[in-house]
Amino acid sequence: MKNRAITMGIIALALAAVIAAACNFQTTAQKADSWTDKAIEQYKDQYPYYRILDINGDGNNELFLSNQEGTFFTDEGKVLLLANQDGKIKKVEEYSYPGGFFLYFNAEEHKLTFLTRLSGSGEAHICRYNGDKMKEETVLESYGPFHDPRVENREITYYVNRKALQKADYDKYANKYMKENYQLKLHEIDE
Repeated sequence: MKNRAITMGIIALALAAVIAAACNFQTTAQKADSWTDKAIEQYKDQYPYYRILDINGDGNNELFLSNQEGTFFTDEGKVLLLANQDGKIKKVEEYSYPGGFFLYFNAEEHKLTFLTRLSGSGEAHICRYNGDKMKEETVLESYGPFHDPRVENREITYYVNRKALQKADYDKYANKYMKENYQLKLHEIDE
């Protein structure tokens, strides 16, 4: 009987510790993301769509806000990237482009790709967020026939960091950073 009482006491203490840890974890997670709620509230009139992601893998979320939904942002589309720095909401980057754009996120490598297309040409800027700003690591360019400003051509040309390359090499980057399932889809803010 005495052993059973001791065993039950140990189980009760262990259960209490697990419940306390779970409550503490939830409170910590809520505190960590409370800034996103404030930012969404602050910007929701201009940007009614959002997506919360940890884009650099440091355990802290960043916030994307947009004035358009979906995965393609038209010529009037804007996407604002915000972060929490020292308890303050910081504007990291604003994305827009006259011909429209796509945003892709490769979660395995924590890289964001900003892809633009306009009149037979396209540019992809592959970037990494270092916790302070976006750092561009790679620029891919493709030009349709007669659209390459560098040469008079009748074929599609491809470049990586301004260096000419073959289509197969360009496709390796495209397949790594611009897969359809990597497109950044934003969600409507519930009111």
